[in-house]
Amino acid sequence: MEHSKLSHYADVQCLRPVGLADPQQAACLIHPITEHVWPPDTADALEGCVAPFLVGMAEVPGASKAAMEQLWKLLGGYAAGKQVTLVVSNDVPGG
Repeated sequence: MEHSKLSHYADVQCLRPVGLADPQQAACLIHPITEHVWPPDTADALEGCVAPFLVGMAEVPGASKAAMEQLWKLLGGYAAGKQVTLVVSNDVPGG
């Protein structure tokens, strides 16, 4: 994954897949739900992307942005073009 910005909204930081043979696959981004869409700050606005949330706060306005800020902190802060490895694990019993 690479630290990047959304192509339509340069003020929104995101994580973008890198090293894919098909550039179209890099369209699946991890980014906060943005106020640029209507209705603002809702999961309906993602269109194939992934937005982080804090456990139990999916319905709280601004929670996606707060979760993304925590993700940037865990990754050592945002730096355009910086590449990181993101490992997703599942701790759901039987999952």
